[in-house]
Amino acid sequence: MDLPTCPSCGQSVIDDDAVNCPFCGKSMSAQAAGKPQPKAATAAKDATATRKSRRGGTISPATTQVDDSTIETDNEIAKKAIPARSKPMKGWTHPVVCPMCETEGFVPEKAAGRHVKCPDKQCMVPVFRAPRLDTGDEEGKKKKAIPVGLLAGVTCGILLLASVGYWLAQQYGDDPQDNVIVDINTNRPEQDNTPEVTDDPNSENGQNTNLLIDQTNGPKKLTPEEIRTKALVSMDRYANDSSSRNRSRSFCHRLYATALIHAGEFEKARQAIQNTVDVPDRVTWFPILPKIELAWKLAEKEPQAARQLGDEAVQLAGELGVHGREPAQAAIKLAAWLIYQKREAEAGMILARHIEKPRDAQLAIDLYKAENFFAFDFVFVYENRPLIAYENPQAVSVALELAARRQWSLAAEYAGKQSANVKRDCLVELASAAAAWSSPENDRELKIQMLVERLQESEKGLAFARIAASQHFANREIQGSEYRQKAENAANRMSLPGPYQWPAMATIYEKGHVVPGQLVTAAETWFAIARLTALAEEKEISWQAVQKTMGYVRAMAPTTAEASGYLQQVQSDLGGSIRQQLSQITNIVGQAELSRAMRTYRKQVEEVLAGAQQRLQILGRAMSAAIEWGQVDQVWAEIQRVAGTENHLTAPIGVRVESTYRRQGANAIANQIIQRVPRDQHKIFDAPVLRMNERTKRDITAGKPRDAAKALAADDPAINENDRIELVISSAIKLLNSEDLTGAFDYIVSIEDSLLREYAFYYVNGRAATLNQSPEAWNRLSRVNISPTEFATAFCGLILGL
Repeated sequence: MDLPTCPSCGQSVIDDDAVNCPFCGKSMSAQAAGKPQPKAATAAKDATATRKSRRGGTISPATTQVDDSTIETDNEIAKKAIPARSKPMKGWTHPVVCPMCETEGFVPEKAAGRHVKCPDKQCMVPVFRAPRLDTGDEEGKKKKAIPVGLLAGVTCGILLLASVGYWLAQQYGDDPQDNVIVDINTNRPEQDNTPEVTDDPNSENGQNTNLLIDQTNGPKKLTPEEIRTKALVSMDRYANDSSSRNRSRSFCHRLYATALIHAGEFEKARQAIQNTVDVPDRVTWFPILPKIELAWKLAEKEPQAARQLGDEAVQLAGELGVHGREPAQAAIKLAAWLIYQKREAEAGMILARHIEKPRDAQLAIDLYKAENFFAFDFVFVYENRPLIAYENPQAVSVALELAARRQWSLAAEYAGKQSANVKRDCLVELASAAAAWSSPENDRELKIQMLVERLQESEKGLAFARIAASQHFANREIQGSEYRQKAENAANRMSLPGPYQWPAMATIYEKGHVVPGQLVTAAETWFAIARLTALAEEKEISWQAVQKTMGYVRAMAPTTAEASGYLQQVQSDLGGSIRQQLSQITNIVGQAELSRAMRTYRKQVEEVLAGAQQRLQILGRAMSAAIEWGQVDQVWAEIQRVAGTENHLTAPIGVRVESTYRRQGANAIANQIIQRVPRDQHKIFDAPVLRMNERTKRDITAGKPRDAAKALAADDPAINENDRIELVISSAIKLLNSEDLTGAFDYIVSIEDSLLREYAFYYVNGRAATLNQSPEAWNRLSRVNISPTEFATAFCGLILGL
């Protein structure tokens, strides 16, 4: 908008109705033929610059143009100006009046004499200088008085430049989210600016998220329904944000579709699903997850529409990658839907294409359980994961997916079709999930009973122990105590085996290394009891349970020294004695056939050695958990007791013991441990994952979440993404569970990796919602300057947790 210009002196006049110019006193209606227009006005008419908008499009040629240095200066003024509030509140009591629109407002006293913003967002010249505090020195003021005409001229000039700069900043200014370069092929930022957090909801960061907060009256405590409504509006905005800082619009649309489905807005969800593939960075299989989600929602009332959605999702199965957590998750959800539709053969074909690595599979199960059964509490799920990796984690995931869809009988039926060990794992996980289920008491107990009765008698103790832990999580202490007693009674009926006994040569030749299922069940049962008693602060009983756990583990395989020694004998076969024995038990005489049999036998013995190495790892996990439960002294004593046969100081557990003592200030013991480590094994004490975990734990405990986030910056290939995801989510949830929501947010925004921040924001906000802290989380989100993708994950977590 062009301001009226005096025809005589050329000054711009704010008052549209002015009769005489306030600068020269001459009539505003007089003609000034041939007088040149002011430079600012001329530049405004001649401007033709086209700039990129915040949403990635283009804006038509600008109608206002000023010198670049002027824009930069005035932008800074506009950005630093303190916003006035329409009502007085604590800390905001200094009254101001906008000279442009005469709107009254209030600012902090420290803002006196500084640039402030008019509380009326429609004001054309919103930036002005607040009056200084009255010092009472009237005489001094008179001495320093400035001529009215000069003062008015300077003021109007400043206001004009500030208004132009502010308007340009709003229209063309750089969006703080537009400074990250995105690799289209990977959807991962090539560079990443860590977000900022501020305690002032009306700061520049706060204004970047103006959909979250009432900028006039400050943060208020919203109801869950208000949060859901506002979050959906915000997710729509961010899903359509084409700025370079949006890691993936396709991913944001997928999250938005999921949130809409949970909110019951199915028609909007259909459009959001389509939008996942209508954007330049589309991922062709992304519609699978929301389509299946919507199919489950429509399954009972609109079965035909549900089947159609499911078929559309199944048709996209060929687009899934073979590896990765998210493609595997999509495959599992497709398989569960197909099993529900009685299309088991198709489900098996889809699952067969996605064989996950053990760590990937376990993390996927933990994340899924946390979200669907344990109120987003990843810490509880992580700390209650099994001691020994599942034989078929995909089957466990499918069973849990069916249960999450309230298909408990179908889940149990599916579990019953698996092999013995896999059936046990599925049913125990289902029973644990049922115990945490927030359904009516009798319904929950019926589910538990239905699942437990399908287990072998020797397996029920494990189910009871896991159920007791879930009851403890759900604050049902009486039921938890009853199931703990059942678990201990069942465990005490087991007979503790002796040391590992080498099987006969024929058994090794035919079967390789086989771990009896009852040993796994017994070890898992005592380990679960050890955890329960540790939670009850019964350390002595807990350590006894840990020792029994290790007794069963030691019966699973020989020591690494024994297995390595025997493998060397087989490989060298001095005198041919082993070859001769193998010929006798196999009745093989021909030399060529006997040579092939020897190669087979060597491979089977190598499997025994792998079992021995796994035994050492499992023992380390048991002792590592005991250290977490405050039993480091007992662990160190155990390591020394078995030093003649098991060298734990060359394994990661040695690092845990040393670092724990170091953290406790027991440097003498820590130094003693280092001296016991062979020279070529000293490098194990630089194990990057353990170092990262220990540093994070130390800083979190010390109340330094921002320092804890720095531990994740290590660019070490030994620290894989799973390690980082587990650490980030568990650390943030621990802070939230300890009623430190601010600390949790400070920790997350200090993390450099944007993908890790997304994971953390999703689970932390989901957990906050289940803890009835969604209003606090919402207000905290209003104070952070994060990417559109991170906002989308945070809002999706909030909505799913409500």
